[in-house]
Amino acid sequence: GWVLFKPFAIGILWFFVNFYKIIPNYGVVIILFTLLMKIIFFPLSRKMTKTSLMMAEMAPKINKLKEKYKEDKQKLNQEIFKLYREHKINPLGGCLPLLIQIPIFWGLFVLLKSTIEMRQAPFVGWIKDLSIADPYYILPVIMAVAMFFQQKMTMKDPRQKMLVYLMPAMFFFFFYGFAAGLTLYWMVYNILSVGEQYMIRSQMEPIVHTED
Repeated sequence: GWVLFKPFAIGILWFFVNFYKIIPNYGVVIILFTLLMKIIFFPLSRKMTKTSLMMAEMAPKINKLKEKYKEDKQKLNQEIFKLYREHKINPLGGCLPLLIQIPIFWGLFVLLKSTIEMRQAPFVGWIKDLSIADPYYILPVIMAVAMFFQQKMTMKDPRQKMLVYLMPAMFFFFFYGFAAGLTLYWMVYNILSVGEQYMIRSQMEPIVHTED
């Protein structure tokens, strides 16, 4: 099943091996790779973040529409679509960056699982081997905390409040047994996403509030 992601693993390995010649620490190389992915996909990621924040701002209005048209689902859908169109929001606009992450994520998974280069590759301190799980779960905890703040910044609907806590917890249990290198990638990705969302949010808020 992993054959589909092998080309991505080969591409990532090429990047890792060449950068390792300059910086002989695969953990640092993973961080640089994550940063590079963030820079390359920033336009798409920015669009996704703006869509998420705009939809969060629209949540109270959508809830009012749901209350108003609770007996007429067709009319409700029409009004929600109209609201999105007025504010130039594409609800599907945030999907592409996440879809792009799938082959990168699984390519890295295959790389850490199967290549000799990554076996017993240390990072720092307690991380003696990036191809096996973090023995003290420190990286998964930091990743979950970063994801918590990321979720908190985008979810304003009170009815989705549980997701702010549930999603990081789910990802912690999903990642705690994964290779430390993969967890490091996702941890750094989420930390960068928090900073990215903060920056975009600070630029967007005046626009959103004047529209309200």
